[in-house]
Formats: sequence, structure tokens, C-alpha cells
Amino acid sequence: MTACACAATCGAGIVGMLYMANRSIREEQKQKLALQAFAQLLENDKVDYGFHVIDGQVVFEGRNHPSELVRKRVITPVKDADATTFRALDQIFPEHEPRLYYGVDKNYVFVNGVGGLRKLDADSPTFRLLDKAGRFACDKDSVYYRAIKIEDADPGSFRRLKGDFSVDDTHAYLGHTTL
Repeated sequence: MTACACAATCGAGIVGMLYMANRSIREEQKQKLALQAFAQLLENDKVDYGFHVIDGQVVFEGRNHPSELVRKRVITPVKDADATTFRALDQIFPEHEPRLYYGVDKNYVFVNGVGGLRKLDADSPTFRLLDKAGRFACDKDSVYYRAIKIEDADPGSFRRLKGDFSVDDTHAYLGHTTL
């Protein structure tokens, strides 16, 4: 092979490698851009469940259907809620449990969960969650399990044990049932 033919072959090889590298970079860039666009799409449709104050009105944001394919964002006004004193309670939800969302204002405790949006018959100034998921809560007079009052439970001595078990000075409970 002559020097000229060798240079031409090597040059063609280098051009081919550059073309493949350039094509490969383009494919990686296309994939990266597609992933970024998909992530942005998901971010724009991010589920922001919970209570919010929007334009001076308390609302609950949720979805109207469990299927990701057909559900749509739904904003429900919270009747009788005072936007100036309203606050959503800070919660962390376990992955595979029904969720209860709590919010309080100066007059009421609001809860949204499986039964829909409703007012809880509780003392709002003293209402607090006993666990971050909102399974157990209490006010000055009562204790609640998943927003259901535990009859005769003493909020002063009530203690949550493991899971759905709890006790006070006189009784043991499983959920809202006295054992």
C-alpha cells in the first residue's frame, strides 16, 4: 500500500469514527432532551394533593379518579373555612395506606380522605396529630383514629403503641375499638 493510499484509508477511518461519535452524541442528546421533556411534563402534572389557600379561599386539591390515564385535577372549595387562620397540618404518608388530610382554622378541623371532605367534631385550637400519617389525633377532650372518635379514650394519658394499637390509663385499643 502506498503512503497516499494509507493516508486516504486512515483519513476515511477517522472521518467514519468522527461521524459515528457525532451520531452517538446526537442520539444521547436526543434521549437526554426527551427525558428532560418527559420529566417536565410529569412535574407540571405533579399531584399536589392537600389543603391550600388560593386567592383568599381554602380549597382541597385532589384527583377525581384513581387511574392515572383518566384522572383530572379537581379543586374543591372548603365550606366555612377561614382563610386567614387556616393551616394544613404537616403530614408524611406511608406508601400503601389510605390517606387522611387534616387542616384547621380558628373554628373547625377539616379532614379529607376516603369519606370525602368533611368537618370533624373536634376542638380546633387544641387539635393535633399524634403521628405524622394522621392515623391518631387528639384535642383537649377526645382521641381520634383515622378521624373516628375513640369512645372514652383519655387524651391526657393516651399513648400510641405499634401499628394501630394504643392505650390510655384504663383501656387498650385497636384502631377505634376498645379491647
